[in-house]
Amino acid sequence: MRLAILAALLLAPGLARADGAAPDGGKVPGPRPKGGKALYAALCACCHDADGRGVTAYGKQHGCPDFTSAEWMSKHPEADLIASVTDGQLEAEMPAFRGQLSADEIKAVVSYIQKLAKPTK
Repeated sequence: MRLAILAALLLAPGLARADGAAPDGGKVPGPRPKGGKALYAALCACCHDADGRGVTAYGKQHGCPDFTSAEWMSKHPEADLIASVTDGQLEAEMPAFRGQLSADEIKAVVSYIQKLAKPTK
């Protein structure tokens, strides 16, 4: 019984698959979450991890960046992040959210991602 529940959770839409493959290609689950944090949790955390470190099975396999790294964030301006979310990253099998999210929703997700970076001391 526990194994069946665990399998259902791991294979649920929007969550990383047990085999480390990407979740359902950028499909926004209904009803649509509101705000950058909620959208990130629903659409990005399955690969990039809830805390943004990218240490999920899929994230490790495909080299998801560590969004908590101020150094990484300093090398990736907002326009680049918006482009990645909008158009995806083919080499990393990151889905495009063009047509799935509005420009304002994409900006909200990017704003949330930028806030995950820890300031350097």
